Amino acid sequence: VQSVTASGVHPAFALRLKTVSIGGIKVDDVAALVMDGSMPKTILLGMTFLEKVKMYNEGNILTLSQ
Repeated sequence: VQSVTASGVHPAFALRLKTVSIGGIKVDDVAALVMDGSMPKTILLGMTFLEKVKMYNEGNILTLSQ
């Protein structure tokens, strides 16, 4: 597949992650993309995970819970 980012169009591979765990939060069956190449250097947590958790914003702190 092709992924369009701020730095341009990049080849990527679509897959499903059986489980994603962050802290005490565990989400099953998360759609993901693995991008070919060295960019982006920072791993991004996408909406396919975030739409399955609760998010609370207080000032400059974003708190996630299940």
